Amino acid sequence: MKRDGENLRSILQETPEALEKLDLYQKNRRKVRFAAYTGTAGLVIAFTNGLIAKLFVPKERRSDRHRVEDTETAVRWTGIGISVGSLIYGVSYLKSNEQNLNEAIVRFNTAHPDRPIEVLFKTEF
Repeated sequence: MKRDGENLRSILQETPEALEKLDLYQKNRRKVRFAAYTGTAGLVIAFTNGLIAKLFVPKERRSDRHRVEDTETAVRWTGIGISVGSLIYGVSYLKSNEQNLNEAIVRFNTAHPDRPIEVLFKTEF
């Protein structure tokens, strides 16, 4: 994840309140990395459920196929749950964090009404 909004730093430098919101925006984006790592770990757990189940079911009980299958199912759903939860958390956190960037621009525009910033979004890559 790159530092979005960093190009605004030179413009917002004159307005400490706006710069503070930009810093908060970037700090919060870095926090989302943890959700990405957690979601990846959840997928690894979900896809390796057979191996993990064999680690937790003792060798003498592996002949009981139901015990192994139940453990595999529990591990699989745990991994999926971790991944889905991380995805929901990460997306919602990023969406709410966009308000910090908007607030930085509003604070700058309020302090400098003679030269407001307008954010345009590109849809092409």
